[in-house]
Amino acid sequence: MFKKLINFLIEIVKVFIKNIIDIMLYLSYRFLSIKNNSLELSIEDLIKNHSICTSAPLHGNFAFPDFYSIYIITFLPPHQKISYIKLKDLVKENYNIFSVTFYDSSGKINEYYDDNIDSKEYITHNYCVSIIRIYSVNPINTLDSLIKEHNIKFDIIKKNTKYFTYFYNKLINLKKINIDKSINEFHFSKENLSLFFTNHRARYLILPIKDINQTIIITAKKPDCGINKSIRYFAFMTCNLSTTETDNCINYDDLEDEYTIFVVKSDNNSIINKYDRNNKSHKILLWKSSNDNPVLVYREIRIDNEGLFSLNKNASIDEIKKIMGKNYPKAIIIDNTT
Repeated sequence: MFKKLINFLIEIVKVFIKNIIDIMLYLSYRFLSIKNNSLELSIEDLIKNHSICTSAPLHGNFAFPDFYSIYIITFLPPHQKISYIKLKDLVKENYNIFSVTFYDSSGKINEYYDDNIDSKEYITHNYCVSIIRIYSVNPINTLDSLIKEHNIKFDIIKKNTKYFTYFYNKLINLKKINIDKSINEFHFSKENLSLFFTNHRARYLILPIKDINQTIIITAKKPDCGINKSIRYFAFMTCNLSTTETDNCINYDDLEDEYTIFVVKSDNNSIINKYDRNNKSHKILLWKSSNDNPVLVYREIRIDNEGLFSLNKNASIDEIKKIMGKNYPKAIIIDNTT
């Protein structure tokens, strides 16, 4: 009886926290939302009127960002019509994937990318946030060109991003992410990631780490990846579950066809574990020393429904290994703490 009462109280607390998060998000949507425009807005308008821009590690390090991407975030009012007209100066040679996603405050998500953006339109039903994601060969140059072309006052954007990052971290602390750290292989997270503005064209494998003083050695064969490929992009990230910050990132462009990644707290830590500076296939991925809740993330973006996209989030590690084959990132964890 006592156990049932405790479980009942826990569920009440969960519902209470969820309601607080929903209310806080709704208020932020209303506060940051642009005014309704009777004319339809284009992608260029979304960029000109955006409130937040994340381009980690320089700006807006939250929601597990990738260092090779730009996220342009615009808050929209109800009944606003959006027409999808591609940016004229953004050619495919400059990016791996370009997408627009609408996150309705009711929880509905609509996403469009690359080839299916042209001649599409979207009408918001409730308060809504749009995120334009640009995975770029050179995100700093891409961002600078967008700022210059659209005469964006980026100092204001940086302030908004800083405040929203603080606010977002408070929401994360309320949510209290708990992930099983006893699993020592890359696997799908069972945690609901809806608060993290997840990308529907991406799949995430996680490897929770007990201590950043451990050394993790990742080996795999690189899949066929890039422009005009089914897999547009993949990367490994060292992240902090408590803050949802990304400490460091390495993407497919940095890797040889067969690669080994040494994930360590410091460069010196890797020398004793077979890291060879002269071997081009050996790469280093670092943790920040302040990371108290580490998790390794493998992010894969593809435009078809094959591979990881053919599996549901409850797929076993064996199923993931089978579907990925030699591309599955095998991890060896070496305990340096003893």
